[in-house]
Formats: sequence, structure tokens, C-alpha cells
Amino acid sequence: MLTFYENEVGAAQYDQEHHLVQVNWKKVKTISFQEYQDIFNSCTNLMAQKKGQITNYMSDIRMQGVVSPEYRKWFQDVVIPSAVSSGLKKGAVVFDGNVFQKYYLNNIMNFTKKYGLQFKFFSSRDEAIEWMMKA
Repeated sequence: MLTFYENEVGAAQYDQEHHLVQVNWKKVKTISFQEYQDIFNSCTNLMAQKKGQITNYMSDIRMQGVVSPEYRKWFQDVVIPSAVSSGLKKGAVVFDGNVFQKYYLNNIMNFTKKYGLQFKFFSSRDEAIEWMMKA
């Protein structure tokens, strides 16, 4: 696993074996919009460079704080279309069932249907990887 981007709020990693880009969020009190954008822009840039080679995305948000609706809207309007156009097929989120995170994720899940992107929630990275590796 190669860490290709890291800032104060998270790290983005590339797992070639699983055709996967993942973001692991760090425990911080606040995430600026710029920090949020930077980590996702690094992911979509790598996906574009490796067009068709990265088909899976995973985010571990167990440490992530509350994300503003403005951030989520930007993620939906910019990140998802860019990732899908670069070959993304499946998205997985590892989280602990936090009600605020579930609301955020349900909004994203409903949006991903528009792009035919398979999207699921998991309680562990291993479960997410197992699902992504199924045909």
C-alpha cells in the first residue's frame, strides 16, 4: 500500500493489488474545506492518471468529524463524476454507525445510483475489501 497524499486531516493510499484508492481520516476537531478538497483532488488525480486501473474506492470515516453539507455537495457534484469517468465501479465506507455520518452517507448513496456506482457501508476494512473483490 502506497501513501500518495497526506495532510492534517487524512491520508490517501493506493492499493494496486485491490485496484483501490482509500482515504483514512484522522481524528481532528475541524476539517477545512480546502483540506477536504485537497485529499479528494489527490485521489481523482491519481484515478485519472491510472484511468481504468482503479475500480474501487474506500473511505474509513470512523475518526472523521462532522462534514458540512457544502462539503458533501461538492463531493457529489465534483468527485463522484470525476472518479466514475476514470473507471470507478465500487465505493465502500467503513464507519461505526454514527447517526450524523449515516445521514451523510445515505445522501451520497442515493446520489451514486445516478452514476451506476455500487456503494455500501461496512464496519471493517476486511469486509469492504471482500465485497469489492467479488465480481
